[in-house]
Amino acid sequence: MSLLEDIPFIRRTRRNHAIEHAAVHILSARDPGLSMAGRSDSRGFWLYGSVDPVEVESAVREAMARLDAEPHLAIHPHCGTNLVVGGMVTGLTTLLAINHLRQGGRKEHALETLPRLMLAGTLAGVASKPLGPMAQKHVTTLPRAADARLVSVVRSERGKHVVHRVQIEDRDDGSRARSDVQDAPRGWAAGEHPDDAHRRDDRPDNGATTTGPGGTHRASAPANDKAEPVGYPDAER
Repeated sequence: MSLLEDIPFIRRTRRNHAIEHAAVHILSARDPGLSMAGRSDSRGFWLYGSVDPVEVESAVREAMARLDAEPHLAIHPHCGTNLVVGGMVTGLTTLLAINHLRQGGRKEHALETLPRLMLAGTLAGVASKPLGPMAQKHVTTLPRAADARLVSVVRSERGKHVVHRVQIEDRDDGSRARSDVQDAPRGWAAGEHPDDAHRRDDRPDNGATTTGPGGTHRASAPANDKAEPVGYPDAER
């Protein structure tokens, strides 16, 4: 689907979605009992789960190194794409079944119609199972990480919930990212683009950890004050 690859915003989102899936596969292989969820966008992705940021960075780098040669890592059985495709197919099949029953001309009691609709929905759910991975492969992911560069991993906490913001950019955008770090006002993570300022409202109140080329750094927030992800020291840029 060349159209999905020609539009930069869509291409980057699909690529980051693939890297997210590959990183989750790798983290799950390291810790089979780990529970994680993710959400991707054009500038990276969010990972929800109690994991050390160093482990997240390691998994993302490994995912980016392996993804082009192992495109199956871009497909995940628990991706929301599977749910969306399954729901669409099941809903459409049920609507078609209702329309068919109405066109039959014979009025049926609800107790007679309901089993047929349930059967149609069940069959549609089973039939749509392989369609979700196909949609991931051809529409929602792009297993091409050679042009990607990991900028930072920011770990945040809110109560018992742990969130990691993984920022990724195109390799040819490196000069822009360095400029953003140099000029970034207080409260932006290293490498974060100014357009991401609105995301700060989603960050937690008690501290954040940034992992990147210079290692891992943690900032503590004063009481009743929002924590701010810290950037890399000047010597490490």
